[in-house]
Amino acid sequence: AIPPLPVRHKGRLVFPTGTIKGTWCGCELENAVKHGCTVVKVYDCAAWVQTSYYFTGWVEKMAERKCNTEGAERAFYKLLQNSLYGKFAQKRTQTDVAEWTPELDAKLHARKASHHLNCTEVGMLVEFDVTRFASFMQPHIAAHITAFARVLLYDAMITEQDHGNVVIYTDTDSLVTTLPMDAETVGPTEYGLWKLEREVGRGLYVSPKLYAELDLEGCETLKGKGLLRSYRESLSFASYES
Repeated sequence: AIPPLPVRHKGRLVFPTGTIKGTWCGCELENAVKHGCTVVKVYDCAAWVQTSYYFTGWVEKMAERKCNTEGAERAFYKLLQNSLYGKFAQKRTQTDVAEWTPELDAKLHARKASHHLNCTEVGMLVEFDVTRFASFMQPHIAAHITAFARVLLYDAMITEQDHGNVVIYTDTDSLVTTLPMDAETVGPTEYGLWKLEREVGRGLYVSPKLYAELDLEGCETLKGKGLLRSYRESLSFASYES
């Protein structure tokens, strides 16, 4: 079975088995119960009287433009959609960097703001904490959109598993499977369908966003998020094997 509920552990999102405690949206709990989990105890709950579909008009407009363009313009509309809802989850307390001046120093001390100085080649810079209260910061909206996406991804994995397929690796919006996915669920541009990125001959999946693939023609695809670019560019499929 594939564990359905995520838990934050040591800065990472993990999907454990057994008895767990965490915070989830209703759709994720419904999905978990549907797949055999039991809610043992509810400690706290927040509910909204009014609900709505998120950004329906925006998504429809961007989908039309993305599907009818190519190249950089297509990438532009894709990035617009990917970036939108993340702003709702923006942290209220952030770190700003500015050139140090006596006036800024006085303001920071008056506010008792956490800050420290850095001497750099371009002069004296100061890092300081800022708390923002913009009206677009609505984390519950971003949390629900993310939860709905996780449920869709989970349902896709279970469907493939029920058809005898094995899910080797998954990311936010992708699956790597041992067999071709159902042809009816795959399409090059249509929204709601999977896009076939490549057919993998061999794959090594070390950890999230750290993997190497060889396609059927022997071309390499290497992923190493967090590694220095100079080091990453020196790697090959053989590097991941070793």
